Amino acid sequence: MKQAVFLLLLLLSACSGVQRGEWPVVIIYDNDVHCAVDGYAKVGAVVKSYEDSAEYQLLVSAGDFVHGDVMGSITHGQAIVDIMNMVGYDYVVPGNHEFDYGVEQLLNLTDGLSAEMLCSNFHNIFVNELPFRPYRVVQYGGVSVAFIGVTTTACAVSVAPKTFRDEEGNLKYHFYLDSLYSNTQKYIDQVKEQGADYVILLSHLGDAYNGVHPTSVDLIANTCGADVVIDGHAHSVIVDSCVYDKSGKGVLLTSSGTRLESVGVVKLDKEGKFTSQLVSLSTVEPDASLVKYIEGVKQSAMAVGERLVGVSECSLPLEDSDGNLIPRYAESCIGNLCTDAFRVELQTDIAIMNGGAIRAEIAQGDLTYNNLFSVLPYNNQVSIATITGRQLLDALEYSASYLPLLDGNFLQVSGLSFTIDATIPSPVIMDVDGAFSHVNGPARRVGNVKILNAKGEYEPIDPEGKYTLASINYLIKDFGAGGILKDAKPIQLDVGLDIDILERYIMATLNGVIPADYAYTTGRINVKN
Repeated sequence: MKQAVFLLLLLLSACSGVQRGEWPVVIIYDNDVHCAVDGYAKVGAVVKSYEDSAEYQLLVSAGDFVHGDVMGSITHGQAIVDIMNMVGYDYVVPGNHEFDYGVEQLLNLTDGLSAEMLCSNFHNIFVNELPFRPYRVVQYGGVSVAFIGVTTTACAVSVAPKTFRDEEGNLKYHFYLDSLYSNTQKYIDQVKEQGADYVILLSHLGDAYNGVHPTSVDLIANTCGADVVIDGHAHSVIVDSCVYDKSGKGVLLTSSGTRLESVGVVKLDKEGKFTSQLVSLSTVEPDASLVKYIEGVKQSAMAVGERLVGVSECSLPLEDSDGNLIPRYAESCIGNLCTDAFRVELQTDIAIMNGGAIRAEIAQGDLTYNNLFSVLPYNNQVSIATITGRQLLDALEYSASYLPLLDGNFLQVSGLSFTIDATIPSPVIMDVDGAFSHVNGPARRVGNVKILNAKGEYEPIDPEGKYTLASINYLIKDFGAGGILKDAKPIQLDVGLDIDILERYIMATLNGVIPADYAYTTGRINVKN
């Protein structure tokens, strides 16, 4: 306990401002809600709880709110915006998933959003302007506080690349991958020149390093002048970490986790000190009026999806016992089901999909369309392409390149088996945007690759052979996941939505029953770490 108190005092000392504010300011924030709408009634209750104790308070979001579950997908984010308007958000930054419905839809949602969208590094090349305001400077009594929005440069590769191109394929938008630090510093300097006493970066960067895209920790270390960074993207639970900036000043970094398990509360007191805490929403009584409103929105959006699809004899988990998302680092039961559906229903040699496209488990028992929508919420069309054995080997190599780190580009497969030796340094070379370029060198992580033949037996892959492949358009058509299927040749585009193909597989091929066999992996992917 003494050590904890000492660390807290050290944090407050290193991360405190030197100017004295006239009134305390309370900033309530969330990040990575991913359509967990029930929690918003509790957020509203937390906001009300500070009405009497704070002269100034505001509510902000660090991104990824309109996508990630059925409610968002069915309404393309509109239901989430309606709920957030009722709760009363002031400022938000776009996360990568805000772009999943396309830039035009994001702009439409923003027009109807009561909160102001801030982003300093999303740039329209064609007209040389930012679609959103980069910052806002606000007066709270005698104190001036600036909010600057920064979103992850990983949007360029984690969102379908066509999202940021025109109809001719020309790049229309970019995220300042090579100049994020200097771009952010420019706006910090601008708000300081405008008289901002304190600078808060509202960011969707994540603190977890992935080797290519800057994190919130990197941004702090390479800039000067910020006081607080409210962060999202990595789903990290960070109460009040102190990170030192380029000048050696302590900056308070905080993040509240995901799906409204908690909200963060950042306070600026009369002494000019910033402190941060997390409030577990499990202990909060929801605001009754918001509960009623949210239930009405949910019923309208969800009624169509309650039809029964079938029954599952087993549970197909998304997470392991440590809370890690299995499809992002290993063979998974839920990934096997989804890719089997593509391969069997479309009669291809193999099927693949990135693990990041799978967003929920399947529980044992009755299965509705809404349950399937939770698993595959992205409204992805599925297409068929041909791919050479060599191109497939390279794609699998990119899939394994981030191990032992978890990554949404890790592939789930059907009709394939292989081994991964993650102790071998990855030979994958990426381009300046972090997308796949090529494989360099003979030492590969992926080996013993085999293809399931017509007899139901696995045989070695032929690097010069050609195979038919079923996958989501995010990989085949839109060149997502770093463009690992950019050289595949589409032969049938848009043959059906992923969720509809999965539904057909369960209802027709499996006769409405997911058998207990799917509770076990089958050795398709064998990883050595």
